[in-house]
Amino acid sequence: MNISKSEFIKILQANADKFEKEDLAGTDVLSELGVDSLGFVMTIYAIEEKLNIKIEDKDLASLTATSTVADFVRVLAALDVNIEV
Repeated sequence: MNISKSEFIKILQANADKFEKEDLAGTDVLSELGVDSLGFVMTIYAIEEKLNIKIEDKDLASLTATSTVADFVRVLAALDVNIEV
C-alpha cells in the first residue's frame, strides 16, 4: 500500500491549519505544520480511506507518539503503509 509524496502533502494540507508548503521534509514537526490533535486524527482517517484499510487501535498509540513526518512515516511503514517523503 503506497501513498505518493504529493498525495501525502495534499492529505496534510487538508487536515492542518497552516500547512502551505509545497514540499515536505522528514524533519518537519507535525505540530509546526499546523497538524493539531483533530488534524492528526483526520490525517489518519484520510489515509485509511485512501487505502481502504483500518489502522487498529493498538497501532494508534504508536502513531500518536510521533512528532516528525519521518516518525509518522516510519510507524506507518511498520504497518505496510509506505509514504514517499
